[in-house]
Amino acid sequence: MPRLLPLMNTAFESFDLDGYDLVLSSNHACAKNVITAPGTLHVCYCHTPMRYAWDPGFFGDERLGGVERALLPFLLSRLRR
Repeated sequence: MPRLLPLMNTAFESFDLDGYDLVLSSNHACAKNVITAPGTLHVCYCHTPMRYAWDPGFFGDERLGGVERALLPFLLSRLRR
C-alpha cells in the first residue's frame, strides 16, 4: 500500500536484532536499514534500489491530502537515502 511506504523504513529500524551474530537481509527497499548490535555482521542482498522512490508519478493515483502532499518530498528523500 503506497500510503504506508514512508513508514516502512521506521518499521525495519524498530526490529530488535540484539543477540544475533549475523543478520541476512534480501530486499529491494528498507530491509538493509535494520539496526544491529555492534559487532553483528549484516549482509544485505539489495535486489535493486526502490525505483518508485524516484518516480514522481508513483503516487499520482493516490488520494493524498494537502499535508500528505507537502510531506511527500521529505519522506521520499528519506527513503532514497
